[in-house]
Amino acid sequence: MADGDWSEAAAMLWQARAERRLLPQADVPMPRDLGAAYVLQDAVSAASGARILGWKIGAGDPALQRRFALPGPFVGPLLQGLVHGDGAMLAPMPGAGLECEISLRLGCDLAAGGTIGDAELTAAIAAAIPSLEVIGRRFDGEMEGQGHRLVADGGINVEAVLGPDTAWDFAAGWPPVAATLRVDGRETASGTAASAGLMPPATLLRWLLAQPPLAARGLRTGDLVMTGTLTGVFPLAPGIRVEADFGTLGSVRASAAAA
Repeated sequence: MADGDWSEAAAMLWQARAERRLLPQADVPMPRDLGAAYVLQDAVSAASGARILGWKIGAGDPALQRRFALPGPFVGPLLQGLVHGDGAMLAPMPGAGLECEISLRLGCDLAAGGTIGDAELTAAIAAAIPSLEVIGRRFDGEMEGQGHRLVADGGINVEAVLGPDTAWDFAAGWPPVAATLRVDGRETASGTAASAGLMPPATLLRWLLAQPPLAARGLRTGDLVMTGTLTGVFPLAPGIRVEADFGTLGSVRASAAAA
């Protein structure tokens, strides 16, 4: 593979994602740095042929950053066809996990670069959305020290499920709600934006706009931003039914297909 030519690796990663299977880790090249990882990530998105609907933020927990040998959080694209409505049936994937998140929907464009004040950033958020993110890598083996592969691999996004849009004045900060995850009717985990350590909304959007994948594109009207898990990661076992209740923000449900 020529330096900077990621077309073969991108096609291989996208095919594995589409077929929900794992590749031998040796088949997935390790980008030499974070910049190269984002170049490969962009090539995978191009190989998919899908429109980018928004972005997910991963590894907000410093402990995860240390585990993956990353300098901070990362971003990954949310692709058309992999973002579903409430009640979606999810296909199985080896090693997949489930996260409860508050997603944001943008009500106007935000350009990357330049200086945007907190008031303008929070005013750009049109809605909060109760959400589920399915995460999973496309290579086998351990993930310790594999952060550049994880970033390149779509930020380990598999798909997302969205509940209803709810208006919220983000100038007041995060909605003061707890996300409660129920699996087959049993409460399994709960958490809030504060307990999860999420960046304040304006800080989060400013950080996101500064990331390499958004340098040319910025954020666009209608874009989604998945902000990070409030409840940790729960294994997405075949046949389970899940519901994430976000109080006044509503709820979102999904089921995993039987094996």
